[in-house]
Amino acid sequence: GSAANELIALRRKWELEQEGNWPKNNKVAFAANSWISNCSVWINLGFEPVFIDPTGSNLCVTLKDIEKTLDKNPDVKTIFYTSLLGHTESIQEMMIHCEYRGVKLLMDNCESSFTGDSVVEDYYNMYNKNVNNFVTSSTSCYFSHLTSPNQELGLIFCQTKEESEWYRMSRNHGMTRGMPDKYKNSKVHEDFDFYLMGSNYRTSNLICYMALLDFDRALKFSEERWILSHSFYFNLDAKKFENIVLSCKPFQKIIPLALPIVVRESANRPDLMNKIKGYLK
Repeated sequence: GSAANELIALRRKWELEQEGNWPKNNKVAFAANSWISNCSVWINLGFEPVFIDPTGSNLCVTLKDIEKTLDKNPDVKTIFYTSLLGHTESIQEMMIHCEYRGVKLLMDNCESSFTGDSVVEDYYNMYNKNVNNFVTSSTSCYFSHLTSPNQELGLIFCQTKEESEWYRMSRNHGMTRGMPDKYKNSKVHEDFDFYLMGSNYRTSNLICYMALLDFDRALKFSEERWILSHSFYFNLDAKKFENIVLSCKPFQKIIPLALPIVVRESANRPDLMNKIKGYLK
């Protein structure tokens, strides 16, 4: 997933260069509670970070948070959203708002590649409307995630064919080998032709094939995880424990990796953990 994030950041820099807007539009906004690899790959490429304090009930950045940040930082032209624990806010609404402002919305969705957009009402149709349909996003195949081909992989969900072709070249040193003729230089032998600066992220085809096969059971895993999360939510009633907040809402159209529990006062944390361990036995 981190390698996929690097390619997404690399493409965004390439886009700004093609537009003649690099480095003047190099500011990118992240959630203040994010994975370090979400931010470091962008900073290493020369982007300037702007951090957004999340106010959502599920520890996520909300549309209002984004509006506030863009009002204060009108030179931000990229947002890299994070589904920290598999929870999201309304990605579709965010995308529309960002497009209106001329801001590119991208996403790290590593903890839940099949998370539904929170505005989707019909849970059983959420997989036709998951957040990867709205924005270019990365995800991770890992043993604790919804897909796992016995080796960690990163994937990028693209919005256009051209975008997909760009990423395929970028992960292969930028070579045009196996790509349509429009990318190739007739003056260079096709085995040694490069279209852009890329990286070497060529995972074996066998492992990638196993990852694609694993998507067949992702729906089953998603349903089980959704049911399990609600079992915890309704049995771990906040009223039974003092000074805690269950930081998400039931029946959201999400597939969470975990149930965020916020302690109002840090001094109560050890006591709470002991109570939960006893309660769950």
